[in-house]
Formats: sequence, structure tokens, C-alpha cells
Amino acid sequence: MSVAWSQSTWKVLLIAVYFAKIVVTKTAHGDGENQSPFRLPDAISPIHYQLTLLPVIEENPRLCGHVWIDVTVNSPTNAIVLHGQVLPVESVVYADSEVIDNEVSRMLVERMCFSGVLDALDSLSDDKPKSRDDKDIAQSVHLDEDSEQMIIILKEELIVGAFYRIGILYLAEINDGDNIGFFRVQKKQEDNNCCRQRWIGSTQLEATHARKVFPCFDEPAFKATIELTLGHDSKLRAISNMPSNSSTSLKTVDDWVWTTFEKTPVMSTYLLACVISELEYLETSYLSINGRNITIRLWTEKQKFSQLDLAYRLVPTIMKTLEDYFGIPYTLP
Repeated sequence: MSVAWSQSTWKVLLIAVYFAKIVVTKTAHGDGENQSPFRLPDAISPIHYQLTLLPVIEENPRLCGHVWIDVTVNSPTNAIVLHGQVLPVESVVYADSEVIDNEVSRMLVERMCFSGVLDALDSLSDDKPKSRDDKDIAQSVHLDEDSEQMIIILKEELIVGAFYRIGILYLAEINDGDNIGFFRVQKKQEDNNCCRQRWIGSTQLEATHARKVFPCFDEPAFKATIELTLGHDSKLRAISNMPSNSSTSLKTVDDWVWTTFEKTPVMSTYLLACVISELEYLETSYLSINGRNITIRLWTEKQKFSQLDLAYRLVPTIMKTLEDYFGIPYTLP
């Protein structure tokens, strides 16, 4: 009798979970017949990402992160749907866009990565003003593994034309073997007649793998600017789409630094890239059609510099030829 009751109870629970998932999906995507559950609704558009990443690529690899996403509202909705194949630890939604101190984001990520999730949450409750709690309109967060979406249910309907700020503290994986998302590869390097193993951390976000690295609107049409801060061992170099503009030491561990990069142009999420390594570069340049001197850096292992000879000679010529042909100067730094 007890076995039969247990089986029926499980059936009821499974049915309840199934219908709860339907309700969440309906709430998030609306009732539009033509809306695919695998595509994001267009009720919200991203404007800017302030992304903080701390990848640990050697012992016990892990990726800790925090992202602020500034969005604008195109149509009424009481849910925010974005992509996310990460584990959200804490999520907030604010109905304003006041300046957020990036140092707070860095400290949260540091504590979560090196001291644990509970320590980060304790820090969050200590550092967050009570006035911010009152403004947080996030009610709950749901992950849909099938559609790779993160759904934030809200306490109130968003106002069309208004600006909001989404904040998400999260954990993610560093991939071994599959060179997608944020991944690591092991290289053997010869130093002083001795070989040693070293790790390189890198990203491959095309076509739909940005969602493995940070919660985002991971479809090409949802373009926004991105400002990246990357934590890494001070012995390693960090490079990304844009030049770095500052470097500060981590507060919780020695010999690690935060490297912050300039804001990108408006672009799709899959175009973001970063590398943490001991790579070095050869530098050359050419004169743009607008009179600006454009610096080109070719990155590789130092012992392979000789293999860059062709690229070193041809890339400046190719860039200049393309500018002359299209009449458009290269605009990135």
C-alpha cells in the first residue's frame, strides 16, 4: 500500500513540475503562436554589459563571474529571458541605471572563487545597502536546460521605454577537451633546456557559446557594448578585443591581478574573445587613410616568432589595401 502511494505521489509531483515549467515558459515568452521557445522574445534589448570574469585554469579549474546588463524595454513583460548555461548564485533587477562600483563586483567574484559561495553571499548582504534591496524587483530565477535560457520572474511589469539594470553573480565551467565557451589547453614549453607543462585559457564563443561564459542575450541581433574585467595570475598576460586600460591587484590572493579593457563597439556577444597565457607578440604598424598610425600585434609562443614572418610582412599591406579599396579607415584602437 505504501509503495503504491509513493508511486502515485511521485506522479503528482512530476505533473506539478511539468505544468510549473509550462507556466514559467508561458510567462516569459507570452502567448504568441509564432514565438519559438528556443528564440529569445524581443520585449527587452541589451545596451551594455559590464562583465567581470575570474577563470582559474590550473588546479581545480573553475570560472567565477558577475555581470551587470543594462537593458531597455520594448514591450510590456513581467519576465526577463536571456541565455545562460551557468549556475546563478544571486540575481537582482533594478529599475534604474545608477553608477555601479565595479570594485564591489570584483570583490564578490574573488570571494566566491577563492573562499566559497557562502562567503560571497555574506559579503553581498554586508555590502549591499538596504535601499538597494527595496529597489530589487527580481522574484525568482529559473533555468531551462532544453532552450539554454535563464528566466527571471519579476515582482512587477516592466515599463515600456524605461531602462533597467540586471545583476547576476554566477559560477560556470572551464571546458577540458571541447574548445568551446571558456576552455583550457595544456602546452609543453622549453625553458632553459627543461620542459614544463603550462595552461592556456581562452574563449570560443561562436556561434552560440557566449552563454556558457556569462548570462547574455546570445543571438546576433541583440548587439551591445561590452566592458570586460579579467582576473588572472600576474605571471600571465591577458588579451581581449580591446586594449587594456588598467590593472589592479586582487585583495584576497597574492600575485593575481585584475585587467580591465576598454569598452567595445556595439557588437554581438559571440564576437567577444579573451586569452590568458604566456604568449608574447611581435609588433608592426601601418598608416591609415585618415592619417592615424595603426598598431598590429601578432601573438604566439616566443620560440615560434620565426613562423610569423609572412604575416608580419603581409598583414599591414592587406589592411592598407582594404582601407584604400573601401574608402573606410580602420576604427578600432
